[in-house]
Amino acid sequence: MTTHEAGLASVQKAFALLDVVARDSRGATAKDISAALGIPLPSVYRLLQTLVASEHVVHLRDQRRYGLGYKVHALDTSLRQQVGTPVAVRRAVRELHAAADAAAYFAVYRGDAIVVAHVVDSPHRPRLD
Repeated sequence: MTTHEAGLASVQKAFALLDVVARDSRGATAKDISAALGIPLPSVYRLLQTLVASEHVVHLRDQRRYGLGYKVHALDTSLRQQVGTPVAVRRAVRELHAAADAAAYFAVYRGDAIVVAHVVDSPHRPRLD
């Protein structure tokens, strides 16, 4: 494996680790992550150490778990700013929400994916997950 390929594999593992941590509102233990990804525990700890240092993951010491860090929120905020939702579209989504008495969504294509750019929630009919 070349250095470039090894670097890509590490990045892929780091993103997969973030996905595992994000799945549970309590976060995840290193053993949970190791089992979910099939990565040896020492490798998981090395990845966690890097992600904690970058503030993408936090170590919840008293719970012996790892949770999403504050940088993940910053990424979400930046994504929302980049995608943007015009005021007229926000208004139309609110009107749709009121007329349907349900959660209403506005989604856009971004690259090859569809991104939900704006949501108006309904307390009576919660949003889809």
